[in-house]
Amino acid sequence: MSDSLFPAGLIVDLSRLDLEMMQHYAKLWNVEHKQLGEGVFEGSLFGVHTPRIQMGISHFSHAVMTQGSFPQGCVVLYFYENRSLNGPAYNFHDRTIPLNEIVILTKNEELYRLTYDAIDIHTIAIEEDLFYKTFTTFFGDTPIKNKRLYIKEDKIALFHQTHILWISYLAKEFPKLTNKPDYDSIESEILHQFFSCMSSAPAAKKRKKFHTKIVRDLLHENIDKSVDMSMITKKVNIRASQLYNSFKKEYGISPKKYLQMLRFNAIRKELLLADPNSVSIRSIAKKYHILHMGHFAADYKQLFGETPSRTLNRKK
Repeated sequence: MSDSLFPAGLIVDLSRLDLEMMQHYAKLWNVEHKQLGEGVFEGSLFGVHTPRIQMGISHFSHAVMTQGSFPQGCVVLYFYENRSLNGPAYNFHDRTIPLNEIVILTKNEELYRLTYDAIDIHTIAIEEDLFYKTFTTFFGDTPIKNKRLYIKEDKIALFHQTHILWISYLAKEFPKLTNKPDYDSIESEILHQFFSCMSSAPAAKKRKKFHTKIVRDLLHENIDKSVDMSMITKKVNIRASQLYNSFKKEYGISPKKYLQMLRFNAIRKELLLADPNSVSIRSIAKKYHILHMGHFAADYKQLFGETPSRTLNRKK
């Protein structure tokens, strides 16, 4: 067996986590979460590790934007389970993901994900050589089109159950082990069960001419500039209704709300780092074109569960 990629036998089982704790305890992942929905966030992490496979389930109670990187030397499979929604529940790399699709992340790719609501994100990180060897066994020389695989329509429930049961089983059995387990056999059986539920992805459909990513990038670029939606619609040459509907369909919120969330998260980051004796909340908020401080304070507290002044004075 090749050198261990993951800390074999490690179990992560944590609940009632805020976003900062979610980032801290995501072993071997370098990610940053930003809450997009209102309310107090609460999440959980549940995962297990063999030498060449990491399986995990991350629960997010609110809409979240996630950016960062994943463990080096592996291929990551992403899929989701969300019984409360009938339609797509998250956006990955600027594309809405259906329930039966598995997103594949490979070497040097950046992680960028938006969730629309409460959701359980499932991940399987597999050592590169082991992944491609298993893929070839099941699909031969078929190329992985557009970094996607599908869960067979009649196997969706089984696929999710397999993931949950393996995590639960290993989390229960690892602490009982007195001798080193036969990880080769365990990993082979895990992947056999997963890949038996998969089919290779069909060719991707062509994108529409208008890309919401253009608008998203403009909002990121203008986070600290005076900008309104009329300026955005003029720049990308579309109607306001088309902008609103397309953006909300893709990201789950309006472009105006998205910009507000970006600004609030930027303000919070500056407040956490600022010296409360030398800066004011108003000056930082004004930098991001927040002018109505009363509304700002109320919206900030609703989003982060504390007032701006509480955030600024944490160091005291």
